[in-house]
Amino acid sequence: MNQTSKQELKKNIKKWKEADIQTLSKHFHRLNTLAKGDIHFERVNKFVMQEDDIVRFREYQATIKGIKIHLALQKNNKKKFTFFPILEAILDSGQEEYFKLIPKKNTTENSRAYSAIVPGIFKEMIVKNWEEIENHLLDDLFIAETNKELKRVHYFVIDQAIVSLINKFEDIEAITLYPGVDMNKFNTKQMISFTPVLGILHKKSTETLQMFIPSHGLLEFENEGEKEEIFIEYSRPCPPTCEDQ
Repeated sequence: MNQTSKQELKKNIKKWKEADIQTLSKHFHRLNTLAKGDIHFERVNKFVMQEDDIVRFREYQATIKGIKIHLALQKNNKKKFTFFPILEAILDSGQEEYFKLIPKKNTTENSRAYSAIVPGIFKEMIVKNWEEIENHLLDDLFIAETNKELKRVHYFVIDQAIVSLINKFEDIEAITLYPGVDMNKFNTKQMISFTPVLGILHKKSTETLQMFIPSHGLLEFENEGEKEEIFIEYSRPCPPTCEDQ
């Protein structure tokens, strides 16, 4: 990625940090005109890394020592989804590489996230909670109250143990972020309840990857025989669990 593109993504990240908290929900929706002429808002439900960025990610993969999931905005446009996440890979050399994920709307018929073989905890967060939460509550998913002060999450840090596993994945073919909601955290108001679930489709490994990770932090299911998609939920929101850097 050239420096100009990297600077543009940093501007998108800054937009998220500075946007009015009460306007965030509109960036997750777009107007959709149905065949019979009816118009309604639909909500984004996945974000996909483009193929050229997948190739670039694989080039750096073995040297990645840290991963952040940044939240970012484009200028509001009712006809488009204007929220998107950005993966930041921090390399052993200290170099930072950015990867934009493109917002998509998938139906139940063509999304693996709705499959019967997806682990139940992810189906609850990705499908039911995210799809069903009311629009006026969406803004609240990204703020938490700490010491009587509201903190907005800027990014999520992927657990170091999971980064070490990602270093070893063979033939990564797709990286998808599924937006999720942890309703247990939402009900406390003191924790960030938006829960990004990272899906990585790669060649099936002979190793037992789950043994290194807390039971609900990394789960997998087989896809097309020799491939599997790893679902990663184990990340830390910053703020409030750390200061923005």
